[in-house]
Amino acid sequence: MTSHVHARTIGLNKRYAPTRTPPNSPRNGPRVGILALFSVIGLYALGFVAWGLNLSGSFGVTSSSHSDNRDDVQLSSQLMRQLRRRAGGGRAIAADNKWMEQLLESGSRPPDLRCIGWRQTDSCDLKATEVPTKNRGCDQFVRGGVGGYCLMEVEATGQQVQVMHTACDTLHPSVMLSCRHAGDFVDFQWEVAKLALEIEKEKETSHEDTLTSATESKSEGILMVIYPKLLVSAYASIRALRAVNCTLPVELWYIESEMELDHGASLLNDVPKKLQEEYGPLTLHPITDPRVAGFNSKVWAITHTKVKHVLFLDADNTLVRDPSYLFQTPEFIQMGAVFWPDFWHPAHTIFNINEDSLLWELLDMPYIDMFEQESGQLVIDKTRSLAALRMLSLFAFHDPNLFSRYKLAHGDKDLFRLAWLKTNTPFHMVANPPGIAGTVRETKFCGMSMVQFDTEGEVLFLHRNAKKLTGGLGAKHKPDELIWTHLQRFRYRAPSPHAAEVEAAFEASKPTLPPNEKIDSPRVPVGNLNMPYSLLCRKYSVQIFNGAPEFDETQWCYGQSMLTAPRYKTIAWEETKFHNAERNLLQYAHEAVALLPEAAVEKIVQSDREEAK
Repeated sequence: MTSHVHARTIGLNKRYAPTRTPPNSPRNGPRVGILALFSVIGLYALGFVAWGLNLSGSFGVTSSSHSDNRDDVQLSSQLMRQLRRRAGGGRAIAADNKWMEQLLESGSRPPDLRCIGWRQTDSCDLKATEVPTKNRGCDQFVRGGVGGYCLMEVEATGQQVQVMHTACDTLHPSVMLSCRHAGDFVDFQWEVAKLALEIEKEKETSHEDTLTSATESKSEGILMVIYPKLLVSAYASIRALRAVNCTLPVELWYIESEMELDHGASLLNDVPKKLQEEYGPLTLHPITDPRVAGFNSKVWAITHTKVKHVLFLDADNTLVRDPSYLFQTPEFIQMGAVFWPDFWHPAHTIFNINEDSLLWELLDMPYIDMFEQESGQLVIDKTRSLAALRMLSLFAFHDPNLFSRYKLAHGDKDLFRLAWLKTNTPFHMVANPPGIAGTVRETKFCGMSMVQFDTEGEVLFLHRNAKKLTGGLGAKHKPDELIWTHLQRFRYRAPSPHAAEVEAAFEASKPTLPPNEKIDSPRVPVGNLNMPYSLLCRKYSVQIFNGAPEFDETQWCYGQSMLTAPRYKTIAWEETKFHNAERNLLQYAHEAVALLPEAAVEKIVQSDREEAK
């Protein structure tokens, strides 16, 4: 990545982290087979299959038994186009600020627009020459990868405006765009811009002492969202939480209709009741709003809980230590929110969140070069994050959901950081990129779970999201297996902090840092070496590959398949401080199944079958 882009990110808001670090969901809804393919980590692999040919060409993702582990990231055709555009002074796609100002001045509702049609360009540059012979009507569809824009006319004034600008990499190739829907796009832009303006005005008139707000005593608690298929996982995670002596109160949120059984019975009568009686404090919170479905149940729970300091956990996310200390970390006290990175960043992503994404025009935001977010764990001070939470609710509950329609963001996983960035709300993104827990057979490592670190670089979260705990209640009735035999983590080592490539990366960033920023602000602590974000992006790369022949042909893996992969260290699970964690989880899952009556078992199995379709 070029240094001037990263500096723009730093300059957006100097408060995003005390020392600058680079920068998913209880479920991704609706819960049907096609979206199950894309659940945050474990099913990244199946998402890769669906996108396979494109990704293998665009990002060099391998499906062979051995990953390419050269020191230099292989430049894809996408990155080459971006580099050529930057060299020529090109700019990433961005919204027209004047047009957004006109939208806000137009009154209490967005203007009525008439579609003129699609205007196509034959270039990867935004300001390319129009090709009239390839223009299309409003009802015709354009596939992602084609450059152009929708030409619209304001009915009241006759003014022509261009919206939904696309270039080669703005949309995923599987997305189909029609200018007939451009009105939805502008309506959402207007709603976001209007709320952002309201928030800015409120900040100007607010004199709240943020330091007092950060340090005053507030309620602390853990939130989870449950549904039938995750009931066993939730029980195991909470048992594990209490086993590490965590006494924080737990809230379980659920969509009421999903937990109902025949004849007035409920899935809440057994497993949750046992948790309340023996592993509390624990309370149950129904969600009855018909708008809530799938991933946005997480947003609903966070915005409606009365707990002020929230640790949200996906129900399949396990802690290896008591997480209560997270609320006392300097990062949380100073920033008010702590987030965690995903595997992906703009130079290497399966979700197309790149410099040219339509996402930035939709939100009227400059391109942000940072790691994508993994929302399986979130630490939030609700009092200091009120503005961001308001924006988050708009993102999650707006109908139609344009993030989903155009595949601009997957489920809820990036909506949190985007809402915080849009409202200039501070947050800290944990510096260490995720590690991976998985199985080694012969000499091949197959990653199946995401490992997240705390702000000091110590393992804290084990997110078993590729193979969820079922207690044997899945559609195939397969018993849970031990899949954590090894831990793989990024352990880059340069000869010294003054190695040539490290010094060059820091030197390139110097002219672009704000005057009052320390030169080491973009450094990322990885192991014993601080490194610039731009260098980390070149060195850290998670591959997706098929496990055969060492594993079943249906087993997809992520990580580095070679145990001796450069820049990564793979150790036996027995060498970790939490080597008994998975055995305990499987025992807890077995306990949960034993508590369930036959009707509940049938409901869970049926739920799994429906997701697998």
